[in-house]
Amino acid sequence: MNHWQMTSVGESGDGVFIFSTDSATINWLLTEIQKRDPGSRLKDQKHDPDGSLFSSAVKLTRGQDSYAMKWLLERLLCEQGWEPFSQHHYAVHDFRRLIDNLANDFNRL
Repeated sequence: MNHWQMTSVGESGDGVFIFSTDSATINWLLTEIQKRDPGSRLKDQKHDPDGSLFSSAVKLTRGQDSYAMKWLLERLLCEQGWEPFSQHHYAVHDFRRLIDNLANDFNRL
C-alpha cells in the first residue's frame, strides 16, 4: 500500500508558514529555518484533534526575505524527494483530488 504525505510552504510579509500531514517534516523545516535565521521566532503552531502538529508559522528576523526563505524550504523538500504538484495555496484541495482519483482508478481495476 502506498503512503502519501502533503507539505505546503507559504510566505507572508514577515515570515513563512508550513502545513504538513507529517509533523516530523515541520520540525525538520523549523530547524532549517533556525540554522539560517537564528533570530527567527515561532509565531503559532496548530495541532489536529489527535494532538499531531500540522501547522507552524515563523516570524523571520527583520531584513530576512520571506519569499527567499519559502523558496529555500521548497528546494530542501525537493532534495529530500518531495515532488511539488501545485504552486498555489489550494494545494490541499489538489492533494485530496489526487488521492480521490487514485482511489477511483484503483477501485476500477
